[in-house]
Amino acid sequence: MTKLHSQEVIVNAPCKTAEKWLMDRNNIITNLPFVVGIKGDEITLKFNRMGLFSYKDVFTVELGLIGRDFIEYKLKAKASLLEIMFSLSQGAKDCSIKVMLKYVGEKEWIAGKALPIIGDGIAKTIKDQIKEEQNSPFTGIDFGNLDLGKISDVSKILLKSKLERSESVNVSPNLAVYLENQFTDLAKYPVVYISGLGEGISFRVLMLNGEFKGVYINDGNAEIRDETALNNVKGQFKVNVYVYLTAVNKKRLEGQK
Repeated sequence: MTKLHSQEVIVNAPCKTAEKWLMDRNNIITNLPFVVGIKGDEITLKFNRMGLFSYKDVFTVELGLIGRDFIEYKLKAKASLLEIMFSLSQGAKDCSIKVMLKYVGEKEWIAGKALPIIGDGIAKTIKDQIKEEQNSPFTGIDFGNLDLGKISDVSKILLKSKLERSESVNVSPNLAVYLENQFTDLAKYPVVYISGLGEGISFRVLMLNGEFKGVYINDGNAEIRDETALNNVKGQFKVNVYVYLTAVNKKRLEGQK
C-alpha cells in the first residue's frame, strides 16, 4: 500500500545553499525522526502507533534522482520503501522547498501514519539549519568559536569547501592516529574538515594550521567535544574529507591561537 505526504518550508537563503545542504546525506539521516540506529549506509527506523503497535526495520539509504532543483533519497527495506524528495524554487529573497514523502509497503498502517511527523521534523531542521551566508569573501567565519555540534556552523565550512576524498575505512589503532595522518597528507591546506559516520557513532573534526580547533563526537548517548576522546574511537567509518578553498587570513588565524 502507498501513503503520500507533502509540505512546504521557506528558508532565508539561496536555493544553491539549500541544495548543497540537502545533498549531504548526513544532514538528512542524522536529523530524521524515528531513527534508532545508524550503521554506515544503513539506518534503523522504529515507528509506533497508539503505543500499542510498532514497526522496526533496517533501511539502506540511497541517493535517487537528482535533477534541476530536485533531490531524492530512497530508504529501502525488505518489504518497505520510504522516499524523501525535495523540490526547490528560488524566490526574490528566499528559497521555497517542497518536502515530499512517499511510503510503499505492507506496514503502511503504521509507517504511513508517521509521514506528517517525519515531514515536520525535516521541515523544522531545514528551517533551523539552512541560513543565508551573510559573510565576506572569506565568509567572516570565526573558526575558533564554531560549534561542530551545530549543523548551521558546519554548513558555514562546507559552503566554501571541496570534498577532497570520501572513503570507507577501518580506523585503527584509534581515530587520533588516523586524523593525524590525514592532516599530514593535506598540510598544504590551512583548513581541513573531516566527518565520519560509523555504527552508532559519528564525529566531526576541524583542523587549522595543523592544530585542532574543533572536535565533536556523538556516540548516541552523549555529545563529546574533548580532543582526548579521539584516542578512544575506532572501528569502521564512512569518512568525508573537506578542504577549505578560500584563502585564509593569516593574521586572523594567529589571533585565535
